[in-house]
Amino acid sequence: MAVGYRHIYRTARYLRSCRQLSDLEGLIKVSKADITLHSLHPKYYEFRVLKKNGGFRKIEAPQPGLMDLLRKLNFVLQCLYFFEKPPASYGFVMSHKGNKQPRNIRTNAERHINSACMLNVDFEDFFHQIKVDKVYAVLVNPPFHFSRESADVLATLCTFKGRLPMGSPASPALSNFAVRDMDWMLDAWSKERGYRFTRFVDDLSFSSETSAFHPTMMPEINAILSNFNMKINPTKTKWFGPGEVKVVTGLEVTDQVRIPGSFYYDLSNDLKRLKYSIEAQVQVMGSQHNEMVEKLKKQVRGKINFVGMIQGKGDRKYTDLLRDYDNAIHPDIDKLSVRWVDFPYQDF
Repeated sequence: MAVGYRHIYRTARYLRSCRQLSDLEGLIKVSKADITLHSLHPKYYEFRVLKKNGGFRKIEAPQPGLMDLLRKLNFVLQCLYFFEKPPASYGFVMSHKGNKQPRNIRTNAERHINSACMLNVDFEDFFHQIKVDKVYAVLVNPPFHFSRESADVLATLCTFKGRLPMGSPASPALSNFAVRDMDWMLDAWSKERGYRFTRFVDDLSFSSETSAFHPTMMPEINAILSNFNMKINPTKTKWFGPGEVKVVTGLEVTDQVRIPGSFYYDLSNDLKRLKYSIEAQVQVMGSQHNEMVEKLKKQVRGKINFVGMIQGKGDRKYTDLLRDYDNAIHPDIDKLSVRWVDFPYQDF
């Protein structure tokens, strides 16, 4: 939920003035003792989720008490980053009520409209490249001014196995701060050469309105990244030439930004799966509510909301998807076959 600009401003100003953990207490409503206690042995659940390419992504999710603390810390970090963000940063950037220039996946892609050439570069294990010493350096230097002792506690609190964990609510904001100077340097380098540059979390996109990039482009980018000890995943480097449909963070970019047809195909299958799952649940159990169904409903609704954000709430595909979703979650009970719970066993 978007908050007011004044609230973001006041929170950011207060965070800039914090030096000790005791200063932070009043901002996040967590005692210094609790902050310190959680930092002594941060507890995480570790599990894997399947990626689209068939591999697995390792998730390290904070356990409930730590999760609540990191969520509160994330909010204040996001408030400060709102005023400190470089021009090229678009991922995990807070917005506010009435913001006419939000930073998100759609506006990130819009920066590259009408490009002749494009280069996409991905970091390798982005969060895991940001070690505890880098987080500590972020917290003791501007725009933060925490004492060494407080920064040490906070850096330990926000890291797991010596680096930012994939699954912590505070990792995105801290990663943005950690690569802030890199963003500025890449932005300046790009502007000198007439390129457009944006970063959406671990995805770096460079585009040009001319017909070709300079041959030294990739070595020069790698040289800048090496200054900040950041490595790319070379298998995900993608070049687009004139006449090709460019893709930025999964969105197609030509003279406009649009969602690719494959996304709608997958979403259509998800809607069918949701419909059949709910109908089966109703017939067998007499109710459509269970953990699996609720999780699937959230996933499908999230994808539909994504369509609305990218295409606009007045888009025909968006309104059709909303109708199909409503039909899926509200099955016509009278048209379903007899439910097992209604079967007249007593008549036999």
